[in-house]
Amino acid sequence: MHEQANVTGWAAVIVNYNSAAYLDGCLAALRANETPPGEIIVVDNASSDDSLADLALWPQVVIEASPSNLGFSGGANRGVARSEASVVVVLNPDVELDPGYGTALLRVFADNPILGAAGAKLRYPNSNLLQHAGAELDRITITSSHRGHHQEDHGQWDEPADVNYVVGAAIAFRRTAFDQVGGFDERFWPAYYEDVDICWRLRAAGWQVRYQPELSGVHVESVTLGFSAAAYRVALRNRLRFALKHLSADEWWSSFIPAEMKRLRGALSAIERADWPVTTGTTALEELARCSQPTWEPDGDLLDGEPLLAMIQALAEVRERRIVVPDDSTPVSGVGRIGEGLLRRFLGRQQVFNDAVTRALEAQDRVNRELSAQILLAFLDLGWRNASLE
Repeated sequence: MHEQANVTGWAAVIVNYNSAAYLDGCLAALRANETPPGEIIVVDNASSDDSLADLALWPQVVIEASPSNLGFSGGANRGVARSEASVVVVLNPDVELDPGYGTALLRVFADNPILGAAGAKLRYPNSNLLQHAGAELDRITITSSHRGHHQEDHGQWDEPADVNYVVGAAIAFRRTAFDQVGGFDERFWPAYYEDVDICWRLRAAGWQVRYQPELSGVHVESVTLGFSAAAYRVALRNRLRFALKHLSADEWWSSFIPAEMKRLRGALSAIERADWPVTTGTTALEELARCSQPTWEPDGDLLDGEPLLAMIQALAEVRERRIVVPDDSTPVSGVGRIGEGLLRRFLGRQQVFNDAVTRALEAQDRVNRELSAQILLAFLDLGWRNASLE
């Protein structure tokens, strides 16, 4: 049961990277709001454009200039940490919130004590075309769909709704909920799927994640990374990271991997010969999906050393027979007391041994899943190289 907290004001945190052209519009819309934020914090991720020079013209804005690119997650976490408001809105610099946003924001959080995150109705610039009205995630493919995407807004998405997640372009958090789940996971760098992840964790912690149409604004979209091969690769990498983090072993092997192989076949068959599964090594992925023992070590930023270390330690425990003998001092009455005592000691050793084997197998499965994620990324790189050669 979540305790109701007073909602007295809100803060805006803008995560900026080389978006000087959009900062003035974003900041002006915040200042012109009917209920403006009490704090405006801009975290600049080591921009190389005129962002910092432009921000100097806004003395009421708190500027957090990072010497390195923290990514969206890292920038958002740093900005939220600088704020004191009970509701914090994390924004992209290419978003301009509508004048009534602040008033509606405080009302929806005050009316719903278990609201952890609220997403906005976002439109494309200079149009009545919807970009986002909440989002859903396919549990098998880990692909998302934005409700109302590219539809003319005729009020068909004007009902609030619980959703899987809301996009980070304009996402409002109850501060206590944000802190409870530890904020954004900064491993989703530099962007993509960090918003899905935090909403997933909020829902798991018992908070609501809702689309609130009275929170509205305009979003240019994809200003930082654009629509490029590099951006697509970042999105895929973080999608795999999300799948590794949140899917069970059974979901990974029985649902996600087959769906991903099917997607790759469709994508690569357009640029490869008919025998591309053999010539590209796709069969290696199929073998890995059926294999219980990895035979090679990959190189890449998805592989987490912790599961690999856990597997090695668990296997060492099994191999060295480091078994703790349980206490057998409990009295055993009747005939066969000595035999039952020995049996208890044997079964105790066996249980500990079995537990160690189970931990080793679970850790090994985690490593296998991460290895398969590396293979999926390798296939994507291969596809791009083939496409560029054409």
